[in-house]
Amino acid sequence: MSKLILLVIIRHSYYKEVKLKILFDLSCTLLSEALKEVLSNEKDFVIIHNILDDLPDIVITDTCKLKSGLKEKYPNSNFIIIDLGQKRDEILSALISYTLKGVISSDTGIELFKKALRSINDGQVWLSNTLTSLLLNNKNLKKSGRIEFTDKEKNIIQLICEGRSNREIAREIFVSEQTVKTHLNRIYRKLNIKNRYQLINIFHNQ
Repeated sequence: MSKLILLVIIRHSYYKEVKLKILFDLSCTLLSEALKEVLSNEKDFVIIHNILDDLPDIVITDTCKLKSGLKEKYPNSNFIIIDLGQKRDEILSALISYTLKGVISSDTGIELFKKALRSINDGQVWLSNTLTSLLLNNKNLKKSGRIEFTDKEKNIIQLICEGRSNREIAREIFVSEQTVKTHLNRIYRKLNIKNRYQLINIFHNQ
């Protein structure tokens, strides 16, 4: 019994709470400072004020700052942008060109914003339904070199989001399960994600 208690104490002494390191680099200083203040009260968040302090897990920025080469400074960090009312084409271009993990609308509530940060840190992608719909249906994507989904891929994405299994999808669209897997792998590569759960997350988080 004493050995068990000692083991628990030792493990507890080495335990360190993992915190999410966040760096803000926004064009709007007022917005940046306000968001820092909001997140500073969260126990699992730590705000990086100086780039020499530590490498960030997440960089929160905007399209203007991205163009200044910010992504190259932190190649291993997850990048998300705050949508401050830019044109949809500009947001889509940034999303694909810079492999962003999320786009946060300026009218997003604080609690949803916090949830988005935690979800992105867990490997998920955070996009609004509107932005996802634009990704799937924008007719200019092929011409501009951005993401293009075939009608078959769009159908599969919809069925995945309805909770269908690969076997059920195969029966629905009259193909083999292996063909469904092939289509899914192509979809994952286009969206820079790894599994169907991340795909569902894109459609249902916001």
